[in-house]
Amino acid sequence: MEVAEDIEYSGIRMQNWVLSNFGYQYVLWPFRSLVAARIVKVARLAEERKISVLCLGALNKAEWMNNGGLGLLRGSNSKMRIVHGNTLTAAAVVETSRALFGPAVTDERRMRVFVTGASSKVGTAVVLKLLQHGYHVLAHSSDSHRSKKLQAKCQGHLEGENQLQVTTSLLPGLHVRQWVVGKSDKKVLNYVPQGSKVVVFSVPNPFESGRDDLMVVPGGLLHMDLSKLSKPRQFANLLRNHEIYACHAAGIVAAANPNWLDELGDVRVEEMSMQWKAAMKMGFSLPDIPVQREQNKTSTPSRRGVIVVGAGPSGLAAAAALVEKGEDVLLLERQGSIQGSWCQHFEGLTITTRAATCGLPRFPMELFTKNDEIAAWEYVEYLAAYAARFALEVRCNVEVLQLNDVDGQWHVSVRDGGDGGMQYTLSCDELIVATGKSAVPRLPCGAWGMALQQSSRVIHSSQLHGHRLHEAVAAACSSELLVIGFGNSAADICSSVLRQAKTESQIHVSMRRLPPIVRRQWGPLRLEWFARLFSIFCDKNGDRLADWLMYLIEGDMHKLFPNLETWGARKERHIPTVDRDGSLLRHVREQRIVPHQDLEWVELSKEEGSDLDNGKVQVKFLGEAEPKTFNFVILCTGYKSSLEAQACLSCNDVMARAHFVGLGPEPKDLLPLKGIGREAQSVARHISDLLHLKRRKEQRLKDEKVQLFEPMT
Repeated sequence: MEVAEDIEYSGIRMQNWVLSNFGYQYVLWPFRSLVAARIVKVARLAEERKISVLCLGALNKAEWMNNGGLGLLRGSNSKMRIVHGNTLTAAAVVETSRALFGPAVTDERRMRVFVTGASSKVGTAVVLKLLQHGYHVLAHSSDSHRSKKLQAKCQGHLEGENQLQVTTSLLPGLHVRQWVVGKSDKKVLNYVPQGSKVVVFSVPNPFESGRDDLMVVPGGLLHMDLSKLSKPRQFANLLRNHEIYACHAAGIVAAANPNWLDELGDVRVEEMSMQWKAAMKMGFSLPDIPVQREQNKTSTPSRRGVIVVGAGPSGLAAAAALVEKGEDVLLLERQGSIQGSWCQHFEGLTITTRAATCGLPRFPMELFTKNDEIAAWEYVEYLAAYAARFALEVRCNVEVLQLNDVDGQWHVSVRDGGDGGMQYTLSCDELIVATGKSAVPRLPCGAWGMALQQSSRVIHSSQLHGHRLHEAVAAACSSELLVIGFGNSAADICSSVLRQAKTESQIHVSMRRLPPIVRRQWGPLRLEWFARLFSIFCDKNGDRLADWLMYLIEGDMHKLFPNLETWGARKERHIPTVDRDGSLLRHVREQRIVPHQDLEWVELSKEEGSDLDNGKVQVKFLGEAEPKTFNFVILCTGYKSSLEAQACLSCNDVMARAHFVGLGPEPKDLLPLKGIGREAQSVARHISDLLHLKRRKEQRLKDEKVQLFEPMT
């Protein structure tokens, strides 16, 4: 044991005793008994030296070491008091939180606070005290058993309305802008929303590097009044001279109050206010509260730095990258919520590629879900979580009517569907169009295309929901279901229908050309591995490699799909058809999926007693002598992009100067969501540079005007 410091503070003599132990020795069980014995030895030495208060610092009061200090009472007969300092620490955390966050209730709304490490001794006390002060607390603990104990303890201490929500996941914290972090976990850095206020009392502090956008204040520290010291400090415990850990300050405060008892075991919530007042009386105070950092904002309600049209994956990724660079961004979304086009597809849609390749920049999918496959509705939830993580401002139910570039400023005319259809105009410096490739269904044209659109037995894949899905399954059972197209939507629909239908069911598929078909996994090799391999080669050799792999895995595809021309995924920058579990081509070999060439003509038969558009559909395929009759037809003909569907997005001004994300050809690795992330970050860098240059020019002009009007000397 070494005496590192021996000074007086406010008339109380304080010594810092240091045990020469490594941190890992407190954690690894072979060393724990050795460390525990040394702590007991030091406690007995303190008794011999007539020390009035022994304050346990850091891990010397750990539960696994000596039951929070209670183990040191065994064999002790002296009047020395032992304190762990957790009560004053909890009080300091609560008071720092109140100073940083502000009032618990504003405008009749209760402020929400997310607390990690909530089931620890200090964490539980902090949660209880914040609840008493009127905050709505979301308490996080990774241990479900300890979470239940926390909830029961809070219900026992509080009367009336209980504003407590206990969670074992960090995801709810994405929607909370005030955090109290009591567990040292680097993962927390990924979940705290952009620009949040954070009070940290965990050691080590996970926010020491990595997040410059946050207002971080240490919660377990206090400031000392240096005028009350007998001499300059000799040992500040890696802190600044005027700083001290609250648990260490608790020993000084306890020594100044000889009537106080030992402080061991759980934190005494009822004594937190008393100890805090006693600490302030001795000159201890809170750390300085930082001022909110200014962003590059010159915005007004109608003028913004950047406007992003579309709040799907492309728009959110671009906006998040700009927000991280300090830019002022507003997203406009015509739908009622953040969802992209994912809720417009057929029932039961799951994303073709694995979840790990579907995440957007700086918030990977593994932070949201551990599943390998992600459904469309789950991805919509992920997009909402992504927007919350970066604190993006999204106005939903807003339709863009017109876009004009006026002297370098964009004028965006919109209609707000959530405000009685009111129309108004916004302006911005830069405009991003990220409205996606799946704006409206693409329906077949020509004579037979128009005939199909007249029948109620013909639907687009986006309409395959509820009873229409049951009709499709029934038609497959009688071999009267026709699917037009053989992309990923068609492949997924065929597999889904055949899973629900009888064994002898059959689906007919019409296609103009045979797409490349790749396995999602072949042995140990995943689709993502093939994607990386494809990205190395040029388009021509990439398609040759795909053909060779198809032949190696599946054999000669032309035997399964005779008289059909193939196309190259790399050359045409189009996603190949993915066989998720190997069942797609198995169904073709078993004749449960029957391939045909393109349609030659279509007729709608008129059944007796029914209208024309309720009759069955008669189809003649190219290269076949006899027509076939179908009871139900699904058009898997894809979608029109927003540039095709909305004239205002493809006007001359927009095409000349706006920025586009997610509307170009597919990336070389044919992983579209990964490509969107890369493109969004590239566009954001370019826009940020343009805005920085513009601000510099404006500042120079302003400086020149100031110099121009300065009086002559």
